[in-house]
Amino acid sequence: MKIFIILILSAFASGIRLDKCTVMQKIRASGLVGMKGYRLGDYMCVFYYTSYYDTRLNNSPTEYGMCQIASKWWCDNGRTPSPRNLCGKKCSGM
Repeated sequence: MKIFIILILSAFASGIRLDKCTVMQKIRASGLVGMKGYRLGDYMCVFYYTSYYDTRLNNSPTEYGMCQIASKWWCDNGRTPSPRNLCGKKCSGM
């Protein structure tokens, strides 16, 4: 489930700051709304307070993109010791 959500969200991360309406449209189109009881507002709140809808954001050297995906678990940045890389992707693509 978590991997599915991360892959969907990384698919629309294009290295820019997105406006609120674009983020809402992408979330609706992804089919995430209603999954496990999460509403559109839940996703919007998380993305806003995590990254302000900026797909380029790096709050720390090991977190990437609008969701601040951690390299320890989800992607490979080439620097994190023993990454799990559960998505099988490079962090630069997140």
